[in-house]
Amino acid sequence: MSLMMLKMSRIYRLLIVIILFKIYFSTFLNYAQNSDILIQQYNIGPALDDVYSKWTISLGAHLNRIDSDKEISNPLINFGAINQLEFRMTKSFGVITGVNYNRISYNYPLINSVGKDELVYYSLPLGIRLHPTNKVSFAIGGLYNNFNRGQLTIKYENFERSELYAIGIFENSVGGFTQVEYNFLKNFHTYFNFRWATKNNSPTMPQSNNTSGFQIGISYQIWNSRIRR
Repeated sequence: MSLMMLKMSRIYRLLIVIILFKIYFSTFLNYAQNSDILIQQYNIGPALDDVYSKWTISLGAHLNRIDSDKEISNPLINFGAINQLEFRMTKSFGVITGVNYNRISYNYPLINSVGKDELVYYSLPLGIRLHPTNKVSFAIGGLYNNFNRGQLTIKYENFERSELYAIGIFENSVGGFTQVEYNFLKNFHTYFNFRWATKNNSPTMPQSNNTSGFQIGISYQIWNSRIRR
């Protein structure tokens, strides 16, 4: 009888171990699946530090304060927009490109009047981005600025006259940019840029194709690829 009880006790213990193992394994599997769902859908979860999206697309808007290299010009605040694509080669290193829309305005004194240039460019950036943390990133790269149109406005007391610049006065230019970006809320980022553009100017033209200045804006990540570990 005691031998039978001993065998039954061993069987019960084995069954308890199997049941506990099954419960533990099921709980762990369910936890892992829920973590992946949280990471993919909401960018939260215990393994967030080990994952990243390889491709992302962002849209944004910013304020421009960009001036020409004329010593007498004063920059004016204007609006711009970005459409940015990033390819992450690793979690901490990526390549960025896209299309930027920029309006540049500045005024300058003329004889008995004030002139204002209003210029529109479509810029094509190409650069690299470093992600030292999940919140902060740094970027640097080059810009190709495609000149779209320009307008001169002359103000004299209550008189104001505007006219479009003729073709050839302002031209396409190349330059560069540096950027600091901060992720402050889920897919929202704020960024601060310093950008510049250079082009050989005609000595007979008073206008300049050389500009530099600052941009501050907010972007929203509208799409990202499957999260990678």
